[in-house]
Amino acid sequence: MSSEDLPHQPYMDFTKVRLTEKTIILTHSVEDKKHGNIVDMVVLPNCNILVADGLNQSLKIIEARTGQMLTHVRLSDVPNSLCLLPGDRVALTSLPMKEIQIFDVSDDQLKLLNVVNVKGHCCGLAYMNDIFVVGFREPGRVAIISFEGNDVKSVSKDNTGKRLFSFPRFICVDTEKTVPFIYVSDASVKTISRLNENLDVLQTIESPTPYAPYGLAPAGGGQVLLREWYMDGKARLCLLDTNTMVPTVLLEEKDWGRALLITGRVVICPRLGRVYCNSGMLVKKDLEFIVVYEIS
Repeated sequence: MSSEDLPHQPYMDFTKVRLTEKTIILTHSVEDKKHGNIVDMVVLPNCNILVADGLNQSLKIIEARTGQMLTHVRLSDVPNSLCLLPGDRVALTSLPMKEIQIFDVSDDQLKLLNVVNVKGHCCGLAYMNDIFVVGFREPGRVAIISFEGNDVKSVSKDNTGKRLFSFPRFICVDTEKTVPFIYVSDASVKTISRLNENLDVLQTIESPTPYAPYGLAPAGGGQVLLREWYMDGKARLCLLDTNTMVPTVLLEEKDWGRALLITGRVVICPRLGRVYCNSGMLVKKDLEFIVVYEIS
């Protein structure tokens, strides 16, 4: 299967839409022993939300329209990054483990199908044309990994020998006129990189502001949403111009109380006309949640 077998993401021009806060979705389960920490989330083909909870070492499926918890599965290790695969499947990385786990998510259930062993501690994860695009730490690099776990190609330095990545936590693939491009944000070095499908680095920018780059979400047509966070707890949602790699602020997010937004994810659900952002690890609140923005 190829990237085209993934659920269709209709193009939406985010320069011409308005995002309005609609509601919040609680991610706490009665089975949780700690307050939540959403390390990642994806929108499933049926529009429900799959959440990876780091502190509770679990995966959760939440009904998007009602906020009802449908499925809760305890994991043996701390989850890290998720990505959607063709055929009602998702892939998951876990920082303590050198592996990628593949789950079946049909009928809002979670069933482990396969484990792909890799060479290194993987953090960021994306899917592209029957391969994984994986971010690794210690040392930081981005690699193309086959479904058998083989390193096809990797990149860690630019043409001058300067190291590009430290902790490439967020990766997404966006297709422009049938050509895929890879975007990588690394908050540790405050950079966003644009690569082609052969991992040639086309452009890297360093954030010129106090804000550091976190979650990325492909919007189609060469548009990418970017989540940024500032050390005083402020978060904002931006639209990344993929030609200039310059972000434009779409909205300043509501101040939910001081938050440690090291896992600032953003995902898009075109079918419901929604954008989802996690609240961050809140100091003054017991629970983490998903903020729902309506597209109009």
